[in-house]
Amino acid sequence: MHPLLLLLPLLPLASPFLLPPRAPFRPPPLSGADPASDPSSATKGVPITLTEPLSTLPSLVPHLPERPSAAKLDGAKLEKEKGKVSLEAAQAYVLKARHDFVTRGGVCVGDAVTIDWDATCIDKGDGPWVPGQKMKGVKAKGQLLDVREDYDDGATVWSQFSRGVLGAGQMSSNTFEVQFPGGHPTPVLRGVRCRVTALVRSIGYKEPRTARELSPAEATAIASTNLLAKLEQRYLEECDKMILDAVMDEMVDMDTDKVTESVSWAKFGPESLRAFSWNLVKEEIARGEGVEARDVEKLLREVCGV
Repeated sequence: MHPLLLLLPLLPLASPFLLPPRAPFRPPPLSGADPASDPSSATKGVPITLTEPLSTLPSLVPHLPERPSAAKLDGAKLEKEKGKVSLEAAQAYVLKARHDFVTRGGVCVGDAVTIDWDATCIDKGDGPWVPGQKMKGVKAKGQLLDVREDYDDGATVWSQFSRGVLGAGQMSSNTFEVQFPGGHPTPVLRGVRCRVTALVRSIGYKEPRTARELSPAEATAIASTNLLAKLEQRYLEECDKMILDAVMDEMVDMDTDKVTESVSWAKFGPESLRAFSWNLVKEEIARGEGVEARDVEKLLREVCGV
């Protein structure tokens, strides 16, 4: 094992609790809006025709992916998930998102932050480093750091990291100096002074809870549920994409050039144009089927037996 891997024990990765998923493209509402800003009023001169009844849709998407099931879960992935849920259950805390970090002035003492960091040598101490150059192997990704003032003494590495990230915002970087003590357990880091750049990926806190040991059966049940939920979401996304493509490519007659011309305020790329057009098509299907536009995708899934 490379000696630098013994640099510092990496704490468990924080769960993805801080960065909300990027919202998909959502055009403005197509009905009930002011005529001056309502895209439907701007596109009334653009005919949208469904060339086939919805009953033909299953024949256009005959090879939908197979729905995931517990019986077909990947064994290796299940074992990995079991280890993860067992470790989480054994922790005496659960990581929670901190949403008020802006008003609190960024990272504060008491937070639990996830950081990516690397180091550039200033003084090589007893190590083989070259001042001014990156210290190969002295870095970490997704490291969980308790921002504390009560480490064993004020000169410990983690106290310096804690002070260094104070005030940082989410997805922002702080640069600070770290002095490794002469008695550091990794010989090549003894006496080293370096410049650390740390990207704060997440800001949260640890909520205390009662730690417990899961039985093998409990771990398997929780892991299976977690994996199935992830696979089900992926399955539905794949089905929705195939259904969208089938409807747009095989069942709709619409002049997209006229759409973009009539909505003169829009700046479309290929993906956003298709998303915008899909929204118009869903409005048309909703009118024809007597449902709300937000229920069209669910309706199309049911038609296709999803």
